[in-house]
Amino acid sequence: MESKETPGFFADKTISRGKWNKLCYNTRMIPWLNASVKEAKWHAIWSVVVLAMVTAHSAQAVDWDNFRGPGGDGISPEQGLTTWPASGPRLLWKSQVNNGFSTFSVHGGKAYTQETRMIGDAGREVCLALDAATGAELWAVDIDRTDYDSGSGEGDGPRSTPVYYEGRIYVLSSFLVLVALDANSGQEIWRKDLASIYGGEAITWQNSASPVIADGRIFLNANGSPNTILALNVADGSLVWKATKERMTHATPVLATIFGTRQLIFLTQNGLLALNPADGTQLWRYTFPYNTSTGASPVVYDDMVYCSAAYGVGAAVAKISLTDGKFSAKTLWSNSQMNHWSTPVCYNGYVYGLYGNGAYNTAPLKCLEMATGVSRWSRSGFGLGGLILAEGKLIVQSDVGEIALVEASPTAYYELARFQAVDGKSWNAPALSNGRLYARSISEAACYELYTISQPPLRWMAYSQPAANRFAWFINSSDDTAIEASRLSKISVLTSASASTNSADWTAAEVQMTLTNGTIRVDGAIDAATPLRLYRIAEQP
Repeated sequence: MESKETPGFFADKTISRGKWNKLCYNTRMIPWLNASVKEAKWHAIWSVVVLAMVTAHSAQAVDWDNFRGPGGDGISPEQGLTTWPASGPRLLWKSQVNNGFSTFSVHGGKAYTQETRMIGDAGREVCLALDAATGAELWAVDIDRTDYDSGSGEGDGPRSTPVYYEGRIYVLSSFLVLVALDANSGQEIWRKDLASIYGGEAITWQNSASPVIADGRIFLNANGSPNTILALNVADGSLVWKATKERMTHATPVLATIFGTRQLIFLTQNGLLALNPADGTQLWRYTFPYNTSTGASPVVYDDMVYCSAAYGVGAAVAKISLTDGKFSAKTLWSNSQMNHWSTPVCYNGYVYGLYGNGAYNTAPLKCLEMATGVSRWSRSGFGLGGLILAEGKLIVQSDVGEIALVEASPTAYYELARFQAVDGKSWNAPALSNGRLYARSISEAACYELYTISQPPLRWMAYSQPAANRFAWFINSSDDTAIEASRLSKISVLTSASASTNSADWTAAEVQMTLTNGTIRVDGAIDAATPLRLYRIAEQP
């Protein structure tokens, strides 16, 4: 492991499998430690850190930064999902939320979503952050107005999902106001009224698309004139490029790589449109009908792009070709299968999704072959909820808040487990991060533990001496992710006056630990009568 050596910090240089080749310490930082014991002390401290590092679980937690996960495709790369008891997985928390069809993004111990609230005597769209471990509200920020046209009936509210990117949350309102917030505090950094700036307007039932962010740019359709598709700078919302006039739909665009070329794919009212995300130039387009609303995002698998819409439109797959450096698209197949607003997932060449136009409570989960459109199986009774995929299994949320675990296999429908996750109208898709399943409806949100992923090991970060007889250490996780509040209660600092003391005989140090912004500070008193004092971290599983 390599870590930067900075004044005021101590760091290991090359540590592997329980041995250290060199340990670095800065004598200027430790005026109360005599030179004869410095090396012994740092060996004791760092040996604990080394042991913690080599016992870490191989499976890694993955943040769910975007709408539909890290790749925007509804697929989680986490491992560990098997099934859950008949009574359901362990509930970590449940909390009240208000109207809205936004789902969750999750990063660094916080879960972000949108809802409606009364602020004063006015209804407002609000972005809020919840503690991912407890469900406690951390902050809430007023984003935009709520004068909807009642297209969704009961529970109408924001449909777009906040996106995390490099310490900030980016929120796109129903009326095309884009806001950048500090992810920790919720403090507003900048705000852009895209409809006003670019001459745009929200369509019937307003904006439902979430921002897509990559390489420091925010991609979206502002439905403006003369150019509607925008790339904006994450730093300040300034324009990077704008391209082509394409009437927006309710579908979130996707980023994908086809024939080695990164592509930004929108499903507009004219059909599929693929652009170069670097400059907005067109790579290819594919005509696909529009009627009333298109809510499901494109689904990409190899050189095929699936698209679908309700209101009598159906589904199609565009086959993408590359000849002499030029892309083209043609119809591979089309049929009458319709995704209303829930985007399917594709796994091993098969599309799994919820199908039907307005089939509330009854819409089936179906499996279609991506290359042919042939239906392999269908199971009714899910309604118009949402689904994601993890480790070859579908996590399907019905529109009444049930969640089923289903094998992603074209052979037959095989349900592994099912439970009632939330109550109320649930047109929202679930999210999965760090082994935890996040679900919400128009009235409540909940978090369930599906499996356990070991936390990243801890490491000492820095030493300071706030007073002549006091010391302070700082502890962080080895991968620099924030330490969650729920983890603090399991961490203790042990001490001994001798390196030869049996590990079971080390005693709890008289220190105070506080957690701020994901980092633990350890404060304690210097015992001048003890020439040597050793410390190590202990953490309960």
